Amino acid sequence: PTNQPTNQPTNQPQVNSSTGSGEVDKERAAHGMADPEIQAILRDPVVNQVIQDLSGGDQAAGQRAMADPVMSAKIQKLIAAGVLQTR
Repeated sequence: PTNQPTNQPTNQPQVNSSTGSGEVDKERAAHGMADPEIQAILRDPVVNQVIQDLSGGDQAAGQRAMADPVMSAKIQKLIAAGVLQTR
């Protein structure tokens, strides 16, 4: 892998997690994915749409999602569980 910068926005989510060094923490993500609450959040079609929008570079979608208290809580749980990361 190269460490060349990209022109992508810095708040794009990825479904995984990283350590402080930027390496994927697969064990943490696996534990998160095993959690029934996390699984339920990931099955939510609105959450999936937000993740797709953000992955496509739609930062406005992220701002709208984080303005909604329910959606914000779900996204924050995914991040805390190590299933979703921002960069």
